Amino acid sequence: MPARRPLLDTLRVAVTLAVAAFVLCALALVFAGTRDTLVPATLLVVPGNLVHADGSLSPRLEARCSRALELWRAGAAPVLFVSGGVEPNGLDEAACMRGWLLAQGVPDSAVVADSLGVNSWRTARNAAAWLREHDGAGAIVVTQGFHVPRMRLACARAGIAPLGQAHARFFEMRDFYSIARELPGLVRYATRPATED
Repeated sequence: MPARRPLLDTLRVAVTLAVAAFVLCALALVFAGTRDTLVPATLLVVPGNLVHADGSLSPRLEARCSRALELWRAGAAPVLFVSGGVEPNGLDEAACMRGWLLAQGVPDSAVVADSLGVNSWRTARNAAAWLREHDGAGAIVVTQGFHVPRMRLACARAGIAPLGQAHARFFEMRDFYSIARELPGLVRYATRPATED
């Protein structure tokens, strides 16, 4: 029995160190994601999120759109690139985001709705393709702070430069889960072949 004690102590220390490292990485992620940096850009890239059955934006998605609208009104970039997939209920996230922005007085010509942005990687690739097709340069990603680093990485891997960021001012309890999920997501995006769809 005494021989097992050192093993348990070693295991306890290893688990404690792993948890501490995870917490430090999570804090670094949030810190990096909430440091807004604006650059000369053609696009404000806003990734999609939950849309309710009545077509209204979830609070977290509305926060993203509100922050992007604020930046657009301030002249940070001339075009709002809203991107998302089609929800299981059949609603198009990008179309709903576009509708919300138009209702706030943004002209149709200033909003691009990308309905093929089924994830952050795809959104970044679609934004990069739009910039190439329209001789644009640069983007500012606008999303929750915990999501900014992965979205920014996806855009960088897609070849978008210069690249800025702005975080949506919104917090909910599920963000703790989201932060934990972002860490392996960052590793995946960092190691994913840049040409992979």
